[in-house]
Amino acid sequence: MQHIAVIDDDPEVIDLLTKWLNDIISDCKVHPFTELEKALDGIATTDFDLVVSDVDMGSGSDKFGGVKIAKALDTRRTPLLVISGFSVQEGVFQALDAWDYLQKPIDEPDFKTEVKRALTYRKGLTGATEQVSDGSFPLVPELKINRRSRQAVQWKGERLHLPMSKIDIVEALAQRAGMPVKYKELFEFIASGKNIGNLRVRMSEIRDEFRTVEKDFDRIQAVPMNGYLWRTD
Repeated sequence: MQHIAVIDDDPEVIDLLTKWLNDIISDCKVHPFTELEKALDGIATTDFDLVVSDVDMGSGSDKFGGVKIAKALDTRRTPLLVISGFSVQEGVFQALDAWDYLQKPIDEPDFKTEVKRALTYRKGLTGATEQVSDGSFPLVPELKINRRSRQAVQWKGERLHLPMSKIDIVEALAQRAGMPVKYKELFEFIASGKNIGNLRVRMSEIRDEFRTVEKDFDRIQAVPMNGYLWRTD
């Protein structure tokens, strides 16, 4: 049986997500938490296969309770799927080491897709992990990816903070460095909004994260009417 924690201060959200989880997982036990401290106690005593959590757990010190949850959880062993009303541009996601995030209101197909991917990763069977042998790339030696480590992505020896969907994109580009990766292939790594506009936003966010290490980073290039490539020149 798979054990999944669902953490949100809104009982209606928990009920909805529990229903969706039971729809797609036959042997699933959902552990609901509406209070931060009880959620932290649950994480300390239960080996969850997946933790789904809001960031905002109430007022005062619980306003960013999701950050406390992430710090209490080994997010490289147990995927953390963040659901939040905060936009990804607000910066709080940098502190989470999350598997990925979905913005409220949550789309049911997107949620179910991310849950399936996260649970497959938990079992060590994702296509993404199968594609990578040792986490290094011959044409991009400065890049290292180790999904089982808290230092999941390193650029020139410095850690980057990227959720799994963006790691998937970086990995796909680096594996085929110097060659375009088509839009259609990159859309597979996006749960919500499989379109060029949304992909463009994600690429911009990825570049911005690399620029925290290398100010003038410009390796990821758009190929008009085609996709993106990792420059090797």
